[in-house]
Amino acid sequence: MSKHSDSRDVPIRRHIIMYLNVLDAEKGTEIGWLGDMSENGIMIISETRLRTDMGIHIKLKLPESESFNREFADLHIELLWTKPDQNPKYFCQGGLITDIPEDSRKDIDEVIRKYGFADNRALKDYTDYTV
Repeated sequence: MSKHSDSRDVPIRRHIIMYLNVLDAEKGTEIGWLGDMSENGIMIISETRLRTDMGIHIKLKLPESESFNREFADLHIELLWTKPDQNPKYFCQGGLITDIPEDSRKDIDEVIRKYGFADNRALKDYTDYTV
């Protein structure tokens, strides 16, 4: 039985209704799109397989909305897993959010609150991969 079978152990994961761009903050290049997010985890959909077991500083492009007063939110993540998406052109890649600078925390919470849906609905597909 999965260690995440008890719903109290699983963070609320929200699928995001917009595919927000995710960029490598150090290189300034796009690495994919935000698939879903919880308070401590993230899934990125991309055309290339990213290296796992590594830390990466990413920038999440924020939606154009009066809710946000800047273009990007910063996050530091550790990529833990990767698997092919249902569409064979893409990969789903997940990781642990290791740090959110204080000035980005409000923006991340707002993205989850305003653009998230379907709490934990798809977790059965990623049970072995959730963080």
